Amino acid sequence: MKVNLKTLVIWGGILFSILCLYLAFAGQKIDWALVWASMGNIDWLWIILTLVPFWLTIAGKVFRHQVLLYPDKPPLGKLSNGLLISYLFNTALPARPGEVIRAYYIGEMTGISKVRILSTIFVEKVLDILTLVIILALVLPFAGLPAELLGPVLALTSIIVALFIVMVVLAAKPLLAQRLTAALVKRLPAKLGNTVLGVVTQIINGLTPLANLRLAPALVFWSFFTWVMNIGTTYTVIVAFHLPVPAVTASVLLTVLFNLGLSVPTPGGVGPFEFIVTKVMTVVFGMTNMSLVTAFTVVLHIIGFGPLVVVGFIVMLREGLSWGKLTAASSEPPIKPTQEGAHGLG
Repeated sequence: MKVNLKTLVIWGGILFSILCLYLAFAGQKIDWALVWASMGNIDWLWIILTLVPFWLTIAGKVFRHQVLLYPDKPPLGKLSNGLLISYLFNTALPARPGEVIRAYYIGEMTGISKVRILSTIFVEKVLDILTLVIILALVLPFAGLPAELLGPVLALTSIIVALFIVMVVLAAKPLLAQRLTAALVKRLPAKLGNTVLGVVTQIINGLTPLANLRLAPALVFWSFFTWVMNIGTTYTVIVAFHLPVPAVTASVLLTVLFNLGLSVPTPGGVGPFEFIVTKVMTVVFGMTNMSLVTAFTVVLHIIGFGPLVVVGFIVMLREGLSWGKLTAASSEPPIKPTQEGAHGLG
């Protein structure tokens, strides 16, 4: 029986979710009545206040994406719609096709190359992880990581820094990258070689903002703004639960680690999220009340994903799109020999 890569990713993500949930809660004494009681003691004013940093986080991502697409300046509304729809699909489906759907939607609505949009989304992810790593380095003196977390974090840091350097070099020397690609594709059939060269050119175009000194300050500002607001969302939930932990340090550490952990494709982040939050609160900050930790973890997860799913679904319907059409679009190649422009989603 032939099994394709997509199926392996889906089932691998589901199994990883189950494993992480087991590691997070196995052997723990959780009184579900106390979990419910802990939710009843929430300061709901602080929960309402989470909406402010939460949506400012989304705004920061949208503004940064517009900078990355320079010299094009697509409407912020279309970039926002694409981002929200991508969150819907990334949360609902284990294979996380949201970023491909985001590139498809924005490309169709603006006429910008889908390959170029995908390359800017990739740059986004690298900038996100690089920003998180810098923030983590700032907070580590105040909260020592367990050995089982420190090793993977340092390894990931090294990989991301190396990748970022390569991307900056490619952005600064686009002609060199194109010449090297052209030399390599000479061994390929002409039609395939031209396609590969076109794709690589679009990818390099997506990296060019990294070498633009005028854009660099905006990219740095929006990257840190986005993650400070994201940390603010976690902070408000910690305060709402009156947790006996240093709120600022805990919110930084949690936000950094669970976002790094969510790089593994799992449905809705279920599993890795719970494992990281529970381990940080119990191992790093010494909380022993697992009922309170569980209640906090559940609410934080719902706040982090619930609004995105609801609003993303509303945006999809408002734009006249269908789940089936967007899912099918995620399986299409991002560049076609006959068309690569704005024809509408109809």
